[in-house]
Amino acid sequence: MEIPDKASADGMPQGLMHTSGEDTSLALRRGHTYASLLGSVLMVPFRRLGFLSRESVFPVLLDQVKASVDGASSSPTSYVVNLSYGRQRWRINVGIVQLFSLNAYLHYREVMDSRRDKPDICTEEQCSSIEEFLRAVLHRSRYLDIGKVYDFFRISRHSFSGTKMFEDKFHVDITDLDGGRCAGSCYRVSRSSGKMYVVCKKSHLVLVDYKNGHEDADVLFYGGDLNVKYKMNVFYSKVVIDKGGKRYTIKSFRHEAVRRLFGEILEGEERIRGSSRLTSFSPVRRGNVVNFYVDGKSYFWNLYDTLCLARREVFIAGWWIYPTLYLRVKPVGKGLDKRYRLDHVLKELAEKGVKIRILVYKEVLRALNIDSNYTYEFLSKLHRRIEVLRHPNGMGRIPIYWTHHEKVVVVDQRIAYVGGIDLGLGRYDTQEHPLVSKEHQAGYLEAYEKEENGLEPSDLPRMPWHDVQCKVVGSSAFDISRHFIERWNFIVSEDGGGKRTELLVPNEELGAIDSMSSDSLEDGGLVRTQVLRSVGRWSLGIDEDSVSRGYSEVIRGSRRFIYIENQFFITRCSSAPGYPENTVGRVLAERIIEADRAGEEFKVYVVIPLFPALDAGLMVSPTPAVEIIRIQEQSISKGEKSLYQVLRGHGVDPDKYLVFMSLRKVHFDGKRVAQEQIYVHSKVIIADGTSAIVGSTNLNDRSMVGCRDTEIALLVEDDNEVVHKLLRTLLEEHLGVKRGAERSRCGPLDFLEHHLLGSTLDLGSNDVFNRIVDRARTNTEMFKRLLELDGGYGGRRLCPCPVDSVLVQNLLHGIQGHLVLFTDDLLVGRESEKSIFSIHGFIPSVVYY
Repeated sequence: MEIPDKASADGMPQGLMHTSGEDTSLALRRGHTYASLLGSVLMVPFRRLGFLSRESVFPVLLDQVKASVDGASSSPTSYVVNLSYGRQRWRINVGIVQLFSLNAYLHYREVMDSRRDKPDICTEEQCSSIEEFLRAVLHRSRYLDIGKVYDFFRISRHSFSGTKMFEDKFHVDITDLDGGRCAGSCYRVSRSSGKMYVVCKKSHLVLVDYKNGHEDADVLFYGGDLNVKYKMNVFYSKVVIDKGGKRYTIKSFRHEAVRRLFGEILEGEERIRGSSRLTSFSPVRRGNVVNFYVDGKSYFWNLYDTLCLARREVFIAGWWIYPTLYLRVKPVGKGLDKRYRLDHVLKELAEKGVKIRILVYKEVLRALNIDSNYTYEFLSKLHRRIEVLRHPNGMGRIPIYWTHHEKVVVVDQRIAYVGGIDLGLGRYDTQEHPLVSKEHQAGYLEAYEKEENGLEPSDLPRMPWHDVQCKVVGSSAFDISRHFIERWNFIVSEDGGGKRTELLVPNEELGAIDSMSSDSLEDGGLVRTQVLRSVGRWSLGIDEDSVSRGYSEVIRGSRRFIYIENQFFITRCSSAPGYPENTVGRVLAERIIEADRAGEEFKVYVVIPLFPALDAGLMVSPTPAVEIIRIQEQSISKGEKSLYQVLRGHGVDPDKYLVFMSLRKVHFDGKRVAQEQIYVHSKVIIADGTSAIVGSTNLNDRSMVGCRDTEIALLVEDDNEVVHKLLRTLLEEHLGVKRGAERSRCGPLDFLEHHLLGSTLDLGSNDVFNRIVDRARTNTEMFKRLLELDGGYGGRRLCPCPVDSVLVQNLLHGIQGHLVLFTDDLLVGRESEKSIFSIHGFIPSVVYY
């Protein structure tokens, strides 16, 4: 293949590239990916259709397009042309006028022999004449730069990316509706109008704007709040679509084409809505591969491997993204191996041609210190293929109280991660959760050295961080990428991200598991999944609260036990109105009351931080933490609306069914002692070891109501061992259960170890429940005595006073695992300091719910 000498700055060919049709036909029949044919195919630049660089060029083997004419049509002057390209099949209706128009256009351009190639329109040989004419057009590569030919055969830049359903040219009007993204407006605002190419796919529509260089004008996903209607009069037909606060009016005088478009949209809606539930944008998916990663190190290590597999694109969305985060901590000389730093990984991918798209939350500076502007500036300068958008922009138009809280990474739209782990400092941790560790503080220490603070690891025991992340390979990964694409396109169409930024279009072809490397599948199981989320009109133009509905359904469907890990427990537990608004607590109370009346063995385990809202010291004031503690106590035990009081009001003993626990860790170097909570940041609910929801969603109104913080989670329903394995891993960590060689040195198994290491894991059993509570109670007593031993110092720094090492060792032997009872006795020295001179003095209480 010869590449023309003349090329654009991005390497785009200005001419055509030829190949043997016989070779490419064989490759196409074998199902090879288009990318593997780039060395021997006929490349169509499609400059007029929006391809701006070699990266975007989609190879089309035009000599492999087959055409046949069917005389059957609703009109005597039109014909049905059946076209095929590889595995793709489509048909177009062609009128005599269109045929003559194409022929005349080709003659005008002097590219055709009029005697030989003119379609002979005669009664007896119409079909064969038209077929001969069309084949002549298709087999002549010099016609490929003619846009009219593309229009005639309904071929666009999106035709062969995924399944080709239907596409045609229409007149399209796009308007903003009242209540859409232009907050405060009470009228419709025209956004775009003119000829557009409408491309129907299995999951979405793409509108390609003819006026604007054939760029993508919008992408509409089926499902969600999409509403479609068909209208017709004597002169034209139209399809009216309302979605995300915008109205799309698609019309044409060709009634049959409009009806066909309407039918395709209805079929797409049925595909999504027919298998959806919980009002989610995503359908229920089967056959996905799912893996869970407990604590940051295991997640970051696996993420590095997955990023190295990227071939086309990487999507990252985060509340906090620290550019120089180490995904793997490996010492090299006096420093760390920078190959494993996030910015180095992303830059290397971009240099290989992978497109990187990053969404980061734009914080309120006085409230948070996550410096998204640093992230934006740092990553944007790495490479031209790395684009970063911050949102929200224009604070005057939208509420400043809510955040984009999801933690998402998507590779090639077929592997995706969701969960609670930010790509930020302080998240790198192991299941041992050491208080003092150079490995765990690597990112912090490097940052401190830059600021010349002179801090030594031995002087600053850290707060350990417990979290969970989930990886999914398959069609649910495509749904997660859809969420990212919707958010990206919403921001771009809202304000362009501050510059000329392209819309993203999903690639339905990339969701298949069988195309994945075996390294990416690991030992996960094939399970049923559904993507859930919380979004609002400020963040995506629509409201959705499917995560809250998913939590309620998991609780209602539980038979033996519920296990919850979350950063907060702020929820309405009674039917009384007011805050909190989310009703997860009430559903939980109803399930416990139902079990009590039926005489069932049913248990609920809740693991939350001892001190919430302490994100590794990022909050500039203790006031939010104290306010959240007060609100959380009203949900758990204090006040008539609390969970404990609601249960007692129905004659149920809460302690028989329910336990709240936290995690704590101690460090002793032989002379000095320190202890600290293990900050529970995971967002997990598990029912019976067979269903789970893992994501970024906190158990509070901000995450659950649906119109506030942006969240995403994965519902996993498992007949296999995946959810069961996650639960076992969490309990082994919290209860201090050892495996393998470590287990053999620990003596005989106790009751809990025997239960956890065995084949069954029934947390609904009274015996198991009582043993877990007893272990948490014993650990709590040991930690209290350690606090008394160091004079109540209890801080994160090592106690400066020497202690009795023998006594400390005896107390440490009494601690097994990390579980302690959630109790107010450990809340020492935390008092409210609400000041009018602090930004927190102006924040309404609803923000803390």
